[in-house]
Amino acid sequence: MIALGIALMWPALMSPGLAGATEIECRRLTNRIGHFSSMVERAHQFDNAIWAARTQDHVDHLVARRANECPGYSASAQAMQAFAQLVRVAGRAALTYFTFGAF
Repeated sequence: MIALGIALMWPALMSPGLAGATEIECRRLTNRIGHFSSMVERAHQFDNAIWAARTQDHVDHLVARRANECPGYSASAQAMQAFAQLVRVAGRAALTYFTFGAF
């Protein structure tokens, strides 16, 4: 009975365009890439070259891992990251504009 349930649920758990990872794992990798990319920017703000280099190495590792495990996920994830970066920059500009440069 349990084996039948697993056999029936398995296709729903695995996304058809992904090599060995589920959609959730691919999304988690993408979120981690975004987080550590912002940490690279923060390391550059603090002028810490070692931190920036090590964090960039980690980002490169995560990108390679996502490309290997989630081949169909990369293009849409990159578009989402570019859009998130655009929203982030627009938010900073709006904050500066609406607070008359206080922030």
